[in-house]
Amino acid sequence: MSLFEYTRPNKQQQDPLFLERLEAFMERSLVELQTFAAREQMPLDEARLFAAEWHSRYLFQPAGNTESTARGNASDAERQSHVHNTLSNVSRILEVLHSMSGVDSFVLAVDPHDANMHGFLGGSILGREFWRGLRGGGDAGAKAFKNASQKALAPSGSNNQRANAQSIKSELYEKMRTALRTASGNRVAEMKWTHPDKLAEAYGVSLVGWPSSVPYNNPSVLKTNQRRELVQLLDSGGLRFEKAFSTLVDEEPQAGPSEHHQTDDLSWALQFDDAGAPAGGSSPGDTSLRMRWRSASASDVDAGPRKRSKVVENTDT
Repeated sequence: MSLFEYTRPNKQQQDPLFLERLEAFMERSLVELQTFAAREQMPLDEARLFAAEWHSRYLFQPAGNTESTARGNASDAERQSHVHNTLSNVSRILEVLHSMSGVDSFVLAVDPHDANMHGFLGGSILGREFWRGLRGGGDAGAKAFKNASQKALAPSGSNNQRANAQSIKSELYEKMRTALRTASGNRVAEMKWTHPDKLAEAYGVSLVGWPSSVPYNNPSVLKTNQRRELVQLLDSGGLRFEKAFSTLVDEEPQAGPSEHHQTDDLSWALQFDDAGAPAGGSSPGDTSLRMRWRSASASDVDAGPRKRSKVVENTDT
């Protein structure tokens, strides 16, 4: 059995005045639709859209009773009829699309469960001719397509494993992002998988509880069991984000050499003598204590600024 190609009935066999009568009928229907839209207080274009959707249901509704098909317990004959009618309606839509907009297209469908169906080809005339004349297309292409479809059904366990791995990866992305944004208060925060140490600077949080058996890497690179371990730790709270606090310690400055000189001891700056007073001073016989400032030496200058205390001269005789 070769590839089945759907073609619409020849329009030339119809009554030539049929389309005119149909167009006049649809125009009267449009006037009634406009009255309906005004009564429903909605724009005419919106009402026409709902009407078009209602009419489109017919194109996709296969002939006959489809209730059993929808429940999944249809017989082989009912299933084949349902598939054939649906594909035929799709092909009709593509032909209408070409007649209205000039768009060319084709649709190729195969049923891996039906050994008697070698393929279905529909669409515009140019689209179907293109597939027929395409190198590797036609019946041979439809057969190769069906073989690929049948092979895809065989390793169902492998497909389930891939789907499970993809689900765990998506779950890890989502839970890690949610935990980070909740802890940081930043609604657009993103996890730094390879450099989590930069989270403190970026969002003020740190990652706690990352297992040593799992490297810091993007979930797309990690193995499925490693992703699953991270998800379990996130669920249990073993892996979490905490606020990162920077502790500032105010240290007392250590006293340097210059600070040791800044005391109340002024012995370094005073000279004591009971020699004769200079001219204009007290009498030579005055035995009172005489004090005077001496010039600071180079070592005193290096020692830094010093405090000057008030010096009281004893005048008791």
